[in-house]
Parts: sequence; C-alpha cells; structure tokens
Amino acid sequence: MAEVTVAEENLKNAMRELFGDEKTIIVQNLTKGVVPIGFGKNGMDGGAEIVRSTLPVDLGTIAPPDRWLESPDFRKALSKHWLRLVSREEFDYSLQVNAEHEARLEALAAGDVPVVKKFDAQINPLQERQINPETSQLEPTENPDLAARVNQYEKSLNSAPPTVLKDGRSARAEALVDATRRASIAPIDAIRQLDQDAPLYDETDLAHVAEKAEYPGLRNFASKLLHDRRNKE
Repeated sequence: MAEVTVAEENLKNAMRELFGDEKTIIVQNLTKGVVPIGFGKNGMDGGAEIVRSTLPVDLGTIAPPDRWLESPDFRKALSKHWLRLVSREEFDYSLQVNAEHEARLEALAAGDVPVVKKFDAQINPLQERQINPETSQLEPTENPDLAARVNQYEKSLNSAPPTVLKDGRSARAEALVDATRRASIAPIDAIRQLDQDAPLYDETDLAHVAEKAEYPGLRNFASKLLHDRRNKE
C-alpha cells in the first residue's frame, strides 16, 4: 500500500470537513488560464488540465479522487490559490444559477433566424450574369472591376482588423456584428459570446452591437448591457 504523506492526509481532512468524505473533489480554477496537473508521486504518471471556467468542476468526472490527492501538482495548485475547493452545495447552486442564466439567453435568441445579407451574394462575381448572344445561355459576366473588389474583399477576411476602428469601436465588436451579417454564427452563440466578452466591451462597442447586429435578440441584449452599465455609473 502506498505511503500517505502528511500533505495528502491534511488535504483529506480538509475534504472530509468540506464534503463529508474525501471521495468528492470539486474545484474552481481561479487563474486566467489552464492549470496542468501531473498524476503520481512525481507528477509523471499521466495527468489532466483544469481549464478556466466560470463554473466549478467536479474532478471525479475526469479522474478518480485518489489520483488528485496523491498529486503534488494538485496540492501545490491549492496552496498557491490557483484552485479552490468548492462545497457540493455551492457547486449545485452554481449549476442552478447558470442553467437559469442560460435559459434567459436562449429566450433572447428565440425567433431569431440567420439570414445571409444580400451584399454577400452581390459581391460574388458569379451573381452577375449576362446572355451570351452566341449560345443564348446565361453566363457569368466578365467584370475586371468586380473581380478586383472581390479579391480585395477576400484579402480583408484573411487579415486581422485593427484593435480600434475609426469611430472608436473595437474590432471585437465589429467582428461580432459582421458574423451576424454573414449568418456565420448562430443567434444563441452570438448572445453567449457577447455575454462572455461583455467586460471587454466599452459603451461604444455595446452601442454598435445594439444598433448594427442583424439578430434582434442580440441587439436587445446589447441594449440591456449598455443600459445597466450606464445606470451603474
């Protein structure tokens, strides 16, 4: 039987006090990134990564509790406050609050239908056609100017936009609005993205999304965030 270290025993005692046993391990990542954990006494027997999340994580769904308890990396992450132990009651409450929040976001997106804007079709050279007098068939129009505009447009898609655009809005806000115009993002995903990135948006960004986004639910959500932020100030 493997020897139990003092550190392991102390952690088990803390877990028994928090959970009632040492077979439940729920943590929250307090860092801004990933916390890698090596298993085994030397951290060399496989491992796992605890990603950043607003919700606590039940580590028992990733690996057996004993694997975490014996890991020096895991104990170090707790002592450094990269991770914190979360009670079962707090975990269940967090899941309930998140489910209610998710339901509100889905309600905002209900009824929104992605529609590709006409300008996306108009910029495609195959959309401009003419009758070939020799074959009487409708064929693509040879239009050098249009081809040049298409080429410039495609290049703009592959190049990163500036961080701040001319009117003060961020490239992040413009990219979200543009994704709704292209219908390249689902309404609920657009709302979730804004919900997640809201701290990074200033009032100019929120006003831009509220005015220019194609999805009514997203516009309403951006308007609400903007209203709440202005009222706090």
